[in-house]
Amino acid sequence: MNPQFEAIAEQLQPLRSLGAYHVGPAPLGATALPAGAPFKVETDDPVALEKGILLGYFGGSEGPSAVVVVNLDYTARHTVSLSGPGELQRFDTDSRGWLPVHDRTARLRLPAGGGVLLRLAPDAG
Repeated sequence: MNPQFEAIAEQLQPLRSLGAYHVGPAPLGATALPAGAPFKVETDDPVALEKGILLGYFGGSEGPSAVVVVNLDYTARHTVSLSGPGELQRFDTDSRGWLPVHDRTARLRLPAGGGVLLRLAPDAG
């Protein structure tokens, strides 16, 4: 098993999947990111938007507290910004620890076909 996937899966296991949303073209049967969504992606990269970004929302009864941001372009890395409703933390798969972002917006360099896990800082919820 991919060790990065395993590390992220361990973090998501206690949470409930709340939805998966597409930024850019949504394939047939998929759901576009709704207006007013608590986590949003922005980019000036037209190729990233053309290929698409997937946001997986996770949390509990209070709503989403974590999001997986996935680059749907399997051929190139893209840089995007993710904003949330509070201060964010980014999960480091190598150390298996949470790193502070110190802001409500995180600039992400997404590997080709790869993703990043972020969450609201525990005191930001």
